[in-house]
Amino acid sequence: MRIAEVHAQLARARVSLAQGGVDARSEIEATLDRALALVHSTGARSYEPQIYVERARLAGLRSDAAGREQSLREAHRLFTEMGALGHAERLAAWRAERSA
Repeated sequence: MRIAEVHAQLARARVSLAQGGVDARSEIEATLDRALALVHSTGARSYEPQIYVERARLAGLRSDAAGREQSLREAHRLFTEMGALGHAERLAAWRAERSA
């Protein structure tokens, strides 16, 4: 059930980002922290880069360019390590268009 909770926490963070945005920052950060802790305790590593993508989205809403870039780099590294090259390429394209 803890792996299912990782998915649920990630979904919760995405909904909070969409509905509350930066106003829900504390809740979103806590939710993503919980998801990451669950990933580490369960070994459900396939969720880890997705968590960093959501951290990047939150940083972007806060106008934290350095935090956004750091989270995107980490997500890209993780996607590449696990062989999810399509995700890594999509993320690289998203980074490039946001930087332009």
